Amino acid sequence: MKKEILTQSEIRRLPDSLYNSLYINQESFSRVVRWEAVDKRLIEKYLKNAFEPGVKAAAGYNEENRPDKKKEDYIDIDGVTFKVTTTPTTKRLAYQTVIDNFDAYLTSLIEHYDARMLGAGYRTVNDEPYILLGVLVEKIANDLVNCQEGKEGVQQSIAVEKPENLIIQIPEILILVNDRNYKALNGYNAEAYAKGMNLTTYNNSAAKAFKDLIFDDSLQVLGQEPDHISVISYPFEGAVFIHQLEPRVTVSYKDIVDAFFKKAPEKLTKRSSVGDLTVLGMLPGSEEVLKDKGILSQDMLDAYNPQVFDKRVHVRLAGVRSRLEKHRQDNTSKTIEQNIIMLPPAGHA
Repeated sequence: MKKEILTQSEIRRLPDSLYNSLYINQESFSRVVRWEAVDKRLIEKYLKNAFEPGVKAAAGYNEENRPDKKKEDYIDIDGVTFKVTTTPTTKRLAYQTVIDNFDAYLTSLIEHYDARMLGAGYRTVNDEPYILLGVLVEKIANDLVNCQEGKEGVQQSIAVEKPENLIIQIPEILILVNDRNYKALNGYNAEAYAKGMNLTTYNNSAAKAFKDLIFDDSLQVLGQEPDHISVISYPFEGAVFIHQLEPRVTVSYKDIVDAFFKKAPEKLTKRSSVGDLTVLGMLPGSEEVLKDKGILSQDMLDAYNPQVFDKRVHVRLAGVRSRLEKHRQDNTSKTIEQNIIMLPPAGHA
């Protein structure tokens, strides 16, 4: 076996045949696997991670020197112009923490409920625990203020503005020289970066198109979308490819918070979206208007069963919990994560 020292890497544009189901073959699998496992990472290492920080720094902003608002600066490097967009960032609401805290709060109240020990704001109606609406509103409102994540700093992105032909140029082959200093802000590196980003966008799109074809093909074998990790084998003479399908669940915690706490618009219409606790806060006196506009549903009334004591609205704790589970379910989406793995053919392991 002859060994040699490699001084450069050649990264090729993925073929248009990846968009055609007739080309579900060994070559197509190999090209996509190589792109995702090797070539894309080389572009990130040599170009994106090396060249991009210098261009961003040239705009003059950092965590200690934040602009008051979004800024756009234009950096020229030997005839290649980059637009650097700098956006100041602040701490953001940790919506998942808000909902997790709310869930734990309800669980604790229900499991250890004793109206005599809990004091004002809690009642027992027909042997069921009820809670003052204002207590729930205050709980979520406090968490919306205190549950923050992230930090103050800047978020930056760069895009090629000139020359126009470089913006759309997608090379057939991109050469990356192993010992070149791609951190240097010069024309050669600027062009290499632009071509590398264009090639990344194009190849990512082609790889996704091929994986979509494989997804449909694998579903025909399975008969339906999997509810657990499923693996399909694609054997060829030179290699075996494993297509792994893994169900994933995504929860939109912001939408759950809004489902409880979203404020009402100045003028209510049948298209208005208002949070449960906000709607309940409009009672009593507005029930028929809210029903007519479809904002107060019978399901909501059945769950919360609002009761007025001392001119203040109380709701069923069990109903609050059931509505939390409903909003969680309504704002949960399922996706399928795909992975393609290349194995040596049988007898070559």
